[in-house]
Amino acid sequence: MKNLGGGRKIMVVVQCDGIFKRRYKRKWKARHVKCKVGPQGPRGPQGARGPEGSNGSQGPRGPAGRRGARGFTGATGPTGSQGPQGLPGPPLNSTLLVTYSTTDRADIIPNGILPYTTINPSGTAGTDMAIVPATGTFTFNTAGKYLFYWSFNLQNASADPASIIVTLFKNDDQQALSGVPNIDGFATTVVNGSIAVDVELPDTVTLRNQSSTPQQGTVGVTVSPALTSENPPLNAIGAWVNVIRVG
Repeated sequence: MKNLGGGRKIMVVVQCDGIFKRRYKRKWKARHVKCKVGPQGPRGPQGARGPEGSNGSQGPRGPAGRRGARGFTGATGPTGSQGPQGLPGPPLNSTLLVTYSTTDRADIIPNGILPYTTINPSGTAGTDMAIVPATGTFTFNTAGKYLFYWSFNLQNASADPASIIVTLFKNDDQQALSGVPNIDGFATTVVNGSIAVDVELPDTVTLRNQSSTPQQGTVGVTVSPALTSENPPLNAIGAWVNVIRVG
């Protein structure tokens, strides 16, 4: 504000920088000199990039990522060296063959033990195992592994279709079963099977009839000899079981 006397004052407005502003303030001894501000100039060019700062401290470890996909199977390695020769096996005469060799039929009740008539050959079988053919129960004098093969010619004793099943038991524990499903009533079929059984003393082994029908549950079967055409017919084999000690 400039004092013109007589109480008149004017506002001094100048376009100035800091030097002119100070000059006008000294000239008129005004407390305030307002400068008119011009429009903002254009943005200057970007300055040069400053020097790179020092590395900060390492951050905390992040969580583990997801497990990657399984890789391809590698090539097969070379064949290893041959292992040592195993221990000698049991004598080959540690065998037992029993048969149902007769023209007579044998009716077997449900869960009944299948019987035999003959020990072959010549009624001897070494000392590792034994059987009384009529009881159908195998006993053992030597613990070990015994391989059982069997074949039975069996007739369905029911008028209804049945599954004809022979099951091998060690003591009272089922070890294996074999059979033929859906045999017509009174029809005949052959049931074969095999299994290796570990035997401890005094274990016993039996082969039992576990044939069944949907209507009756377990049913009986008949050991039916395969009769020859001779007249009179010769003794025929209706069943056989071969036992071999293999370990």
